[in-house]
Amino acid sequence: LGALLKKINNRCISLVLKNNEQDVNMMIENVYNTVRNNGGRFYTHEMYTDAGNRQHERKQIRIRKETRRRETKKSKK
Repeated sequence: LGALLKKINNRCISLVLKNNEQDVNMMIENVYNTVRNNGGRFYTHEMYTDAGNRQHERKQIRIRKETRRRETKKSKK
């Protein structure tokens, strides 16, 4: 997720909609602006999921490396 946020320059939208036309128009305008600022591209659920999976994989790799480092250090004692 961190990589994805970095890729989108930490832009996100948080809305509290009161179910009126003004809220809907504001939301649509925010979506259009975000897509325009992204060079016409949008982010899909699959892209978010992939970014989350990659982040999880990187974390697991770091954990395994650290575990191996500790085990190697212990075995040398």
